[in-house]
Amino acid sequence: MKKTILLFICVLVATIAVAFSITIWQDRATTIKQLEKIQKDDRDKQRTIELYRKQTTAGTVISPKETGEDEQFTDILANNKQLMQALYTYTNIQDRLENAKAFLTKDQYQKMKDTMSDEPQEKMESQIQDLKVYLLHNDDPNQQTIINEVSSQTIINNTATPQRVYVKTTFKKQDGEWKANQFLFTAIPSQDAKQGES
Repeated sequence: MKKTILLFICVLVATIAVAFSITIWQDRATTIKQLEKIQKDDRDKQRTIELYRKQTTAGTVISPKETGEDEQFTDILANNKQLMQALYTYTNIQDRLENAKAFLTKDQYQKMKDTMSDEPQEKMESQIQDLKVYLLHNDDPNQQTIINEVSSQTIINNTATPQRVYVKTTFKKQDGEWKANQFLFTAIPSQDAKQGES
């Protein structure tokens, strides 16, 4: 009788161990497939970014069909670049929002307009110096998030100040076009500020 109970316990433990191993293996296989899909999507997006950079630096337009790249990402990146140019290259702060309007959703335009001051502004100009773009992974086909690293020079009352900022921009499809519907601005401390802190 003791041998039968011991044998039953051993079989039960072995069955549980096998079931547990199979579950872990299935979870691992699912996780590996998801990771491979994310890596493939990231590689595709990175190729799209590189294609866009080549187009803008070489001044030539390469057809997405010729390269197999997704036209959607090229449209988003082109709108993003024009939006950043409008937000960080201007000679008059009042014209800044109007120049960016074509690349903003109606709600985002209204939010930005509502936050503008009605008071007369000091003479302010800005010039974009450098733009680095990072496309984030997103499963929603009607929304895309981009991180922009913007270096610009702002001139207020003839005093130039370099600035660097991260601009997290979420694009949403509105009326068939990709438009920015949300921003998050994060200042990047300058090297001078970092040295002053130490």
